[in-house]
Amino acid sequence: MATPLEAELNDMERMMVADGWQVIRQNVSRTATVPQIKATILGYYQQDPTNTRALFLFGRIPVPYSGSIYPDGHREHSGAWPADVYYGDMDGTWTDSSVNNTSASHGTEPTRNHNIPGDGKFDQNHVPGTELLEVGRVDLCNLPKLKALGSETDLLRNYIRKNRQFRYKEVDYSRRMIIYGSGFENHPTRPGANGFRESPAFFGQDGYDRVEKDEFLPTLQNTSYLWARGDGPGHFQGASGVGVTQNFVGIPTSTDPVQQIAYDPRSPFFTICGSWFGDWDTRDNFLRAFLAALGHSLTNAWVGFNHWFAQDLALGYNIGCPMRKLHLNQNKIDHGYTLPIRENSFYNGGARTHMALMGDPTLRIFVVAPPQNVAVNPQGQISWNPSPDSSIVGYHIYRSAQELGPYSRLTSAPIASSNFTDPKPVANAWYMVRAIKFETTGSGTFYNASQGIMIQSSGNTAPNLITPGNASVQAGQTLQFSIDAVDPDSDPLTFSASGPQR
Repeated sequence: MATPLEAELNDMERMMVADGWQVIRQNVSRTATVPQIKATILGYYQQDPTNTRALFLFGRIPVPYSGSIYPDGHREHSGAWPADVYYGDMDGTWTDSSVNNTSASHGTEPTRNHNIPGDGKFDQNHVPGTELLEVGRVDLCNLPKLKALGSETDLLRNYIRKNRQFRYKEVDYSRRMIIYGSGFENHPTRPGANGFRESPAFFGQDGYDRVEKDEFLPTLQNTSYLWARGDGPGHFQGASGVGVTQNFVGIPTSTDPVQQIAYDPRSPFFTICGSWFGDWDTRDNFLRAFLAALGHSLTNAWVGFNHWFAQDLALGYNIGCPMRKLHLNQNKIDHGYTLPIRENSFYNGGARTHMALMGDPTLRIFVVAPPQNVAVNPQGQISWNPSPDSSIVGYHIYRSAQELGPYSRLTSAPIASSNFTDPKPVANAWYMVRAIKFETTGSGTFYNASQGIMIQSSGNTAPNLITPGNASVQAGQTLQFSIDAVDPDSDPLTFSASGPQR
């Protein structure tokens, strides 16, 4: 995909730089081995371990498997599950010598879950290391039921478009959570507690709406929510009361008009819990299917049977943070966390190598509209139109010798005006302007920076694949796309290893 998506991947890199990250990009083949890819990631990490923080797997990166587990409670689903955290573990020792489990007997490629010594699948149920990256994956292959939405290439291209739309606040979402949950009330882990714990942290008391069975997707079709939580007894391609993979293209053969609708849920962030589909490396998998929806969905995580604590997101941290903490929190002193959140008597004692974030791990849930019409002259005189967002306290200005940084901040405090003159201008320098908002959430207040708008003093601007307003979607509107020709499935894909910029 590196060739057909070259422009979009370049744009994704710019977006991350414009949010304060420095980015390392490396193309890898989908036929590479898992250890080969791990060695590449580890090599980059070791160059700057202090500042390397996140790992974004984009496309069909080979999937690590690990453990002898059945975290959904189905013994016939016991064995190795996908374990992207292996790629993010920078100091742990992973083995392939002790587990011998071929008991998986379900009807969907059960041999994937078989794990025997020397087969390339690891033994660990828990992450052995303590130096972890924040890992997220966007993998939209093997979704034939969604072919009406486009080829794998189309879906990946559209994911980047949605990502830009969200980051630059081209579409806004109601700061509320929608919650549906049924079927797990008597389980010791009470998975629905995640939603009721996160909602007040994000949006304040009563910042949620509860819906009943089969109302989750219909409600999201017409009403936007910043976060959506759905739980229900599941299978690989759906969860009862929440929906099925085919809902994203509609089921024309259904006699139920509600099922005939092609749903495009109006929320960027999801946590969906149920049996089976947490094992996400399967055909038409329900967890990954959300990311293929055309208009909005950006992340999905199978959490609940192991609770995560995502309140950091309410104060500006990126979504990879709570997943990293979930892996670290094993009630072990040497891991730095002693909170006993796992149920030792339930589903392998809280095993969690399988826990994974589908989506971009660098996304922050609260975004700020950036300044507009940024201009600069060779003398380093910069001007812009104010951000249309509320509670803007000023703007920070940055400079770099290169478009992709690293950028140094020129302002010691946000400036209230809409212009700035570089006291020591540099020929052909790149400048970046970020709006700073005094943000208020359910957990407190913080200063929140918008995406940066980058421009070169020679007059060049960073190309925008989608200009502001061009793809804006509001509740009640219909989004239509033209679909490009299908690309071969054998192209190499790309991952990005990212670290924060000081």
